[in-house]
Amino acid sequence: ITSQDEEAPAEAPQPQALPVDEIPVAGATSAAVPAEALGPDAGAPTNLQVSPCGVCGRKFATDRLARHQAVCKKAAVAAKKRKTFDTKKARVQGTEAAQFVGKTDDARYEAAKKKKAAWKAKSEAFRAAMRAAKDPNAGPPPPSDTSHLIPCDHCGRKFSDSAHEKHVQRCQEKSKQPKVVPKGRQRTKYDPRAAARK
Repeated sequence: ITSQDEEAPAEAPQPQALPVDEIPVAGATSAAVPAEALGPDAGAPTNLQVSPCGVCGRKFATDRLARHQAVCKKAAVAAKKRKTFDTKKARVQGTEAAQFVGKTDDARYEAAKKKKAAWKAKSEAFRAAMRAAKDPNAGPPPPSDTSHLIPCDHCGRKFSDSAHEKHVQRCQEKSKQPKVVPKGRQRTKYDPRAAARK
């Protein structure tokens, strides 16, 4: 049972799609503005006077420059490089060990730096030798630098500092031993035919 007083609800109108050149622009009136009417410099003020900041060099409107410079000066003072806090120095300060801080570290640092440079040179020489070995048309690999090695007085072989100390002791003992093996202890070549005859 329907009454004539009640009417069926009317359908809501569907929004129509606007062409691309008539899309509303933010900040503009609610009416659609054609894009051609805006132009390339539509949002920029025409009579704006700018001046550079004396601290950072950025440009600001003349009426805003004074406020920016006040803030920029504070920020520049705060941004100055802070001195690095040395925890070792602070911990040792006032103790007997304070007189030794910094003396041995510099020498150790220089020694480590020199060792690292030597290692890099050796590594590059090794890599160059490996590249030369891979290439069948290349000549012999470049000679390696052995100027840092110490030669043994007894055998003439070259060693690093730590290995040289160990080697010299062994080589010296070995050179004192007789080079001729006694007759009873001579080695003979193993002959399987002679073993089979027995």
